[in-house]
Amino acid sequence: MTRGAPADRGTTSSASEADAPVIDVVIPAYNEEDSIGLVLADIPPGFVRRVVVADNNSRDATAVRAREAGAEVVPAPVQGYGSACLAALGHVGRTGPPDVVVFLDADYSDHPEEMPGLVEPIARGEIDLVIGSRVLGEAEPGALLPQARWGNRFACCSCGCCTATDTPTWDRSEPSPGEPWNRFGCGIRTSAGQRRCRSRLYDGVCAWRRSL
Repeated sequence: MTRGAPADRGTTSSASEADAPVIDVVIPAYNEEDSIGLVLADIPPGFVRRVVVADNNSRDATAVRAREAGAEVVPAPVQGYGSACLAALGHVGRTGPPDVVVFLDADYSDHPEEMPGLVEPIARGEIDLVIGSRVLGEAEPGALLPQARWGNRFACCSCGCCTATDTPTWDRSEPSPGEPWNRFGCGIRTSAGQRRCRSRLYDGVCAWRRSL
C-alpha cells in the first residue's frame, strides 16, 4: 500500500467523505481464473473506488472472471509481475490517480478483508508505505516456506531496511526489456528506493494462506 498524490474528489456529501482517502486496488494476474473472483469478493464493500486487474497474458478466463466481478481489466503484454503492476499503475495514473494504491495478489494468498487496518496509517498521514508483513502475521501451514522467510530477511538487510520484516512485491521504477525485475525481486528495488527517498515505512500485520 502506498500513498499517491491527492485525488480529485469532486463534490462530496459530507465532511467525513471529503476526509476519506480515495483508494484504488491493483491486482496483477496470470492464469488466475479460479481465484480472482474470490479475491474481488473479499474486498470490503464501499472501501475502494475501483479495482484494476492487469491481465499478464493469461491463457485462461482470468480477464472474463475479473470483469464479471466488477473490476477494470487492462492488458499487461510484457510478461512479469512488476510489469503487470506498472501496466495497472499507468492506467490508474491516466484515468484519475487515487490517494492510496493497494496491491493484492490474484492467487488468493492475501486477505483483502484486512485492507482497512493496513491502510489506516496512510489515511492518517503518518506513513507513506505499508508493507503487509507475512512474517508478523499468522501464516497457513505451507504458505510461507523457510527459504522465503530467510530470503525476505536477507533482502531487507541488503537494501538497508534491516528493521523491515518483509518486502513489497511491486516496483514503480521503469523497467527495460529483459530486466529481471520485470518478473521477480521487484520488491527489493521498491524497499531500497523508498529508503533513499526517506519515505516513512511501516510493517503491518497480515495473515497469509497458500495460493490456489
